[in-house]
Amino acid sequence: MKRQPIFLLIAVIFFTLLESCSTSPNSHTYIERLGTDTISVETFSRSNNSYEGKLLIRMPATQIATFKTKLNQTGLVSIMNIEWRTPSSNPGGPKPRAYSVAIKDDTTATVHMTGVWRGKDIDTTYQMSVPNGAVPGFGKEPPALATFSQIIHQANLKNNNSSYSTNILIPGSNRQIKTTLTHLGGDTLSLRMFGYSYLATVNSNNNISWYSAQKTTVKTVTKSASNVNLEQVASRFARLDAEGRGMPIASPLDSAMATLDGAHLKIIYSRPSMRGRKIWGSLVPYDTVWRTGANAATQFSTDKDLMVGNTKVPAGTYTLYSIYTPDSGKLIINSQTGQWGTVYNESRDFARIPMEKSNTDLHEEFAISIDTTGGKGYIRLAWDTTQYQVPFKVINN
Repeated sequence: MKRQPIFLLIAVIFFTLLESCSTSPNSHTYIERLGTDTISVETFSRSNNSYEGKLLIRMPATQIATFKTKLNQTGLVSIMNIEWRTPSSNPGGPKPRAYSVAIKDDTTATVHMTGVWRGKDIDTTYQMSVPNGAVPGFGKEPPALATFSQIIHQANLKNNNSSYSTNILIPGSNRQIKTTLTHLGGDTLSLRMFGYSYLATVNSNNNISWYSAQKTTVKTVTKSASNVNLEQVASRFARLDAEGRGMPIASPLDSAMATLDGAHLKIIYSRPSMRGRKIWGSLVPYDTVWRTGANAATQFSTDKDLMVGNTKVPAGTYTLYSIYTPDSGKLIINSQTGQWGTVYNESRDFARIPMEKSNTDLHEEFAISIDTTGGKGYIRLAWDTTQYQVPFKVINN
């Protein structure tokens, strides 16, 4: 009789462990890279009624988002809590902030935000209408793997070309991004948003093994990983931030200005980096119009008429695109202004002007310059070890 409590205790422990094993989460770790640079690290686990984990991001400063999500009986998100913090190795880094979403009746989301957002300390709650199956996101592009994974599990697509649509909620605003998941066949899925497709391969359990944004302007590739200590990696990256050696935004804004014969010229553009990638014929494909930089369309302005190459360009503001072959390139002067760099309207082309190609010193970052040395004008585009240039002169009537 005295042994009965011991046996009961052992039985309770055994069945508790058995139950724990039968519902043990499915854990995953991923590393996202832009070229050879690590951009983010993510680890999360799933069970039948929840998913949770951590997301390390590096730009514009290293932070860790710790998240916990509860799913309802149909597998949709009912509650999500995210807390962002900066590792202690960068004491001057971004301040903590938090974001929580509670979705009621699959149609109404109550959002609570606290901490420092865009430089302001806030504590606010608001509601928004959401479609069935809406998934709270992290404000990250491409979407975090936990977000993508949840959409995949909600959709549970079995047939080729079948699709499923819902919205991703954006922290810090009432914005929602419409997304459509499509089964392309075999183990390949496409998540379409912003007009682009993010591709992923999945195993038989719908777990992602590979995730590519190569067909988008983001150009990252994410792969599953093992034996990664996210906290240690974050501490190292944050220490680099504190030392001024962190990772800035992917394509910083820059400008080139010059004065020649009383004309004032200015080019405003963003500077993508090589990051170990092949540029010409790959990242910048041949026979395809390129945005000539990144982000917003590259803007060119002159307050006097110019002769660019053999083309007269009246004073005004334009945008610059370009197109290349293995042996040559053309500078495209377009009359549309104010658009994003991917919004190219060929019917608004003012001129396509041949450029001279030559070798140059290595340029890790794409660079545009306006050279007026010796009273002669050249617009130069340089990246990797290749330079393209076109001459210009001022027309003084």
